[in-house]
Amino acid sequence: TGVPVFPTSKPQKIRDYYDDYSRLHMEKRCPQSPSFMEGSMIDGASELRIKSRIAFLDCMESNVMNRFDVLINDMLKGNTGSKIRIMIVSSLSGGTGSGMFIQMALWLRKRFNVNQITIRGIFLLPDIFISTVKDIRDSKKTMVRHYCNAYAAIRELNALTKISKSNSVELAEKIALDGLFDSTRDQNSGKPVFDFAFFIDDKDENGVRLNS
Repeated sequence: TGVPVFPTSKPQKIRDYYDDYSRLHMEKRCPQSPSFMEGSMIDGASELRIKSRIAFLDCMESNVMNRFDVLINDMLKGNTGSKIRIMIVSSLSGGTGSGMFIQMALWLRKRFNVNQITIRGIFLLPDIFISTVKDIRDSKKTMVRHYCNAYAAIRELNALTKISKSNSVELAEKIALDGLFDSTRDQNSGKPVFDFAFFIDDKDENGVRLNS
């Protein structure tokens, strides 16, 4: 199709990422179970948001985002000062999108800091997948994981948006996110994570549910 694709995963174990980024003390925010540490990133996020976050961190530390930056530079040639509109489309049900949708938006904010940029998000909620995917619907544990991912993702987005848009939020401690957000620097910046966010559920306004 000619559409550039930038994979976020490498064929290595989570333990390898810990070793690669030991200076970042990842053990403070990640599970320490042997099964998690021996898991392969190439298998996907496995409904674990933290795996996706690690993958995106690696993309920023390696040359993946640099390649993306080159693509953006090519797109902007001759269009300096143009208004940039970006749409991020993601599920918040599994682990992949819900684990990096905030980081992606913040990276783009940082990248386009001299341009007029509007970031919109379209996010699919868990009931879409529960209604249409039998394997998810038939496992209560899997359903709960999907709801938890969406709940946690939206709570994080809400918190960072409040911090960015208000000077009245009192924080007990500093909130930082992989070099992309720092509450001591970005509080009351006036720049939200997303300018607009649309959350899509499995029912329309008439109560008609998606079947597929």
